[in-house]
Amino acid sequence: MFIPPTAGRLRDLIRFERRRTSDDGYGNQTERWTSYLSGVRAQIIPARGGEQTRADRLVGARNFDIHLRNRAELADLSTGHRAVNERSGEVYDIKWADSLDEKRLWLTLVCTSEESDGR
Repeated sequence: MFIPPTAGRLRDLIRFERRRTSDDGYGNQTERWTSYLSGVRAQIIPARGGEQTRADRLVGARNFDIHLRNRAELADLSTGHRAVNERSGEVYDIKWADSLDEKRLWLTLVCTSEESDGR
């Protein structure tokens, strides 16, 4: 059973971004992240960590659970979006998003954040 966080635990501010394709003026299509909702109060909980190899480099992958109040603006939230901590700038790739409570008042996101080994 999901136990929602109290209002006092929603200490983090996050913004949501989605990928947009635009013309660069030379006939090429470029993709960039654009913000579409900011100042959202949330609770970010470190869940677990691990390491992955990407492009022959060791990358630390940290998993997070993010809890926030459900809003109409988040109805189309999917794994194609990302969340950004507005205070630290840390980027969270959304792997799963759904409401776990019966009244659908709260939204839970399962996210990953990667750290390079510094090379």
